[in-house]
Amino acid sequence: MNSTKSRRKVGPASAAENGAESADKLEQLLLSSAICNNEDLGPFIRKAFSSGKPDTLHHHLRHFARSKESEIEEVCKAHYQDFIMAVDDLKSLLSDVDSLKTALSPTPTPGSSPSPAHSSPPSTPSSRPAPFR
Repeated sequence: MNSTKSRRKVGPASAAENGAESADKLEQLLLSSAICNNEDLGPFIRKAFSSGKPDTLHHHLRHFARSKESEIEEVCKAHYQDFIMAVDDLKSLLSDVDSLKTALSPTPTPGSSPSPAHSSPPSTPSSRPAPFR
């Protein structure tokens, strides 16, 4: 019972496929780097359209946007509780400021008018200095 079965070898993809894939990855890396460095994307766009592959550029841009959205979500998740605590602290501080303003404001008694804070007494003719002659 010596049967010989031919096995299909599963190996790495062909060199052409690997080359195309690595070129694609390199292009995506260069595009991401250019975006992060606020560089001009014109050359990438021209190359994509001149080579007839605008869909590839679109795919790379979508991939970059998704990765940035994920980063933003992670940062928000990491700092959400701190943000909520800071807002609560600010609300409490605002409430304390309102209470302090109420406590410091003079309460006028009925029948009296509030006096200005730094007013000087009215001058009378006898309290004025004599003019220089």
